Amino acid sequence: GYEEFMYVVRVRNSENSFLSLAYVGDLAGSSVALNEHGIAFSGNSILRGSQLGVPKSIILRSQIMARSLEEFAELAVFSPRMIPNYTMAIDSFGNVMSVEAALHGASVLKMCAPYVHTNHLIHHPNLEELERGVTRSSIIRLLDAEKYLARRGSGEILLKNTLKSHGPAYSIC
Repeated sequence: GYEEFMYVVRVRNSENSFLSLAYVGDLAGSSVALNEHGIAFSGNSILRGSQLGVPKSIILRSQIMARSLEEFAELAVFSPRMIPNYTMAIDSFGNVMSVEAALHGASVLKMCAPYVHTNHLIHHPNLEELERGVTRSSIIRLLDAEKYLARRGSGEILLKNTLKSHGPAYSIC
């Protein structure tokens, strides 16, 4: 339902050029992007908590400037942040970096592809305390996506089919 409220932009500058899908009224490079160093990423809000701090869009926009997955992770854990956030990046070698940034602390992990994540913390060390605000939709979509991936192997077609699938209770797409 967001198709009419999104745009694609190609940014060329002396520091780092990138291609991004963005929401109208938000910063280019703060949603889904690919930069000239071969790093592609996406970001999701974690639907629990807020505080005074830097807005998620500013932090995400800074991440697209990363030249490596390690730099990507360093930029992702900026504090103080306004809301918890999740970002995942993949480099041109197929390495995947998963970053869960809670209000106070972060979990940074290298993952194997294919890998899925929804709008709640999965790997954060204080999960029990933070889990109280997790939405049922996020949990069910994650379980459905994991089952879908486990049954069907790997590859581009698998990823496309997973992202467009409609689960029994909540749609992944």
